Amino acid sequence: MGNLDFFVSEVQGYYRHDDKASFPWASTGSSVWYTLITIENGKIQKYGFTSGKMQKFNLLQALSKADECDDVLLLGIWTEKYRTDLFVLDLEIAKAKLKEIN
Repeated sequence: MGNLDFFVSEVQGYYRHDDKASFPWASTGSSVWYTLITIENGKIQKYGFTSGKMQKFNLLQALSKADECDDVLLLGIWTEKYRTDLFVLDLEIAKAKLKEIN
């Protein structure tokens, strides 16, 4: 990953970096969703995906098509227990986890 990942992981805040042990990959409830942020032709593009099975399939397809030259950042958002956890997710781990689910 490029600068987006470095910026988010190095800035103090509420981002949990690659915390794969506690992110609820298998959840299909409304408390989990994903945001894919890319830089395409010099412009920031944002894509949102819910945790439904079809949306996870769509996210997997989007990750598979992500150009390795572009800067790509995948965030997992989990709202539970009166708080929101923001995870910076590793793209290769995300692809593997989404393939397991689908």
